Amino acid sequence: MPAWMEWLMHHWVSSLLVLGVVLAIVYVFSNRSSLFYKE
Repeated sequence: MPAWMEWLMHHWVSSLLVLGVVLAIVYVFSNRSSLFYKE
């Protein structure tokens, strides 16, 4: 097993947190016009 996969296995909680944060940021950026510019 590659070292990075081993690291992921040991740090999957922090990996999920990082992934969640990145997805949230991408989501906000892609929807920022509808979120922040309400008529």
